[in-house]
Amino acid sequence: MTPTETQQQYEGAILAQLIKNSERLAIVEKDVTQLRNDTTEIKPKIAKIDDIDKTLTWIKWLLGAIAVGILGNIFSQPILSSLHLI
Repeated sequence: MTPTETQQQYEGAILAQLIKNSERLAIVEKDVTQLRNDTTEIKPKIAKIDDIDKTLTWIKWLLGAIAVGILGNIFSQPILSSLHLI
């Protein structure tokens, strides 16, 4: 092989590698764009889930307060009757 042929093979190998790298970059850019779109679509859904979670937490506390009131009423009846206050 002559130095010119070796140089051409070297340049050809570099060019082939650059082409492969550019193809990989195009795929990565496409994936990044898709991920951005997916993230944009997910954000409103997450906000709705957060709202539902807050509502359920509020309902849980309300039901807990009602349960405490009912239990207090149930247990106060025997205590008050034993004290002859009823």
